[in-house]
Amino acid sequence: VNTCGFLDSARDESLNAIGSALSENGRVIVTGCLGAEPEVIREKHPNVLAITGPQAYESVMAAVHEAAPPSHDPYVDLLPPQGVKLTP
Repeated sequence: VNTCGFLDSARDESLNAIGSALSENGRVIVTGCLGAEPEVIREKHPNVLAITGPQAYESVMAAVHEAAPPSHDPYVDLLPPQGVKLTP
């Protein structure tokens, strides 16, 4: 759930969206401005999988891969897991 935390109404809307997503799926990663205040989110929704702040792209992707690891499919993946040696 991408959140906003600038206005009180936006904070409430973000917290409600997190609650709705948890009810729907039970597996939620929170990011965005409100993510800079994880204690506010954990107080109301302690079961979120991860919380990242704004513009934390690598942290979001790490949380997604931890929650749902990518599967290796040799018919789809172009590179083997160990990579490709480019120099002798």
